[in-house]
Amino acid sequence: MAALLPMDTSAFAAQSLTPRLVREADLILGLTRFHRALAVELVPMAVRRAFTLREFARIVAGMKIDEQPSQSAALAELTRQAPELRVAARAQDPADDDIADPYRQSDEVFAQCSDEITVAVRTIANTVERSTAPDGPSGPSVATEPDRSTEPNGSTTPGKYDWWTKEAR
Repeated sequence: MAALLPMDTSAFAAQSLTPRLVREADLILGLTRFHRALAVELVPMAVRRAFTLREFARIVAGMKIDEQPSQSAALAELTRQAPELRVAARAQDPADDDIADPYRQSDEVFAQCSDEITVAVRTIANTVERSTAPDGPSGPSVATEPDRSTEPNGSTTPGKYDWWTKEAR
């Protein structure tokens, strides 16, 4: 999956989820409802800040918050308000909150998983950017439309733009 990302992931190392990590996290995003449930099982008090990635993206996509001085402040405010909107933004089919595990699947399944993650992350990032003061500290500008190209094998891969920013590679 990391090979599909247009960035260096060599410094990434997976780690087991521990009660300490859950307690210290401001926001917990799992790829499935099972991941979210595991985090909440470890630390029940984390229930209000634990979501699936797609669930959180769906909730924040429709949120309007007061303009915040920075992207981190905007994300913190979205995270603070999201639990109150969880029921109203619930998916008709709970399985829609999950991103399928591509482990031992085809390249096409990996690409689909990557695309689903990208859409959810982009939705969250766009909401954060929209909620940040124009002159406030910010990270990279967020792309609104994916620039995708089709590889000879038919899989979809990131195009000339980073999956997160408008910065040309």
